[in-house]
Amino acid sequence: TEEFLYGMLDGMSYNVSIVCKSGLTNSVNFIFDILEVAPEFYLPWQSSKIPPAFNGIWDSGNVVYTYCDFNHMGDVFAGLFSFGDVDQIIDSWVRIVLRTGGSAITTI
Repeated sequence: TEEFLYGMLDGMSYNVSIVCKSGLTNSVNFIFDILEVAPEFYLPWQSSKIPPAFNGIWDSGNVVYTYCDFNHMGDVFAGLFSFGDVDQIIDSWVRIVLRTGGSAITTI
């Protein structure tokens, strides 16, 4: 699932800002670091890995907030549910299915 999320981030239109893309991928990376340690967080050698991961999530979240423009993403999602132009809606949904399918194939 981690690779699937990386594939989704690669398929989305965050290629404009490399800093934004790296912040998003680092966020995913640190979240999975915490999930990997979470079942055994009470063990001393595992509990020392959690604070750096939380700091990484915090830092990468600040990068995402600062450098990523989510207005474009909001416009894209609003366009998906606008139901005005049928050809545009079909084109958008086909693109989403193909990008998601491509990241799933890459994961497999």
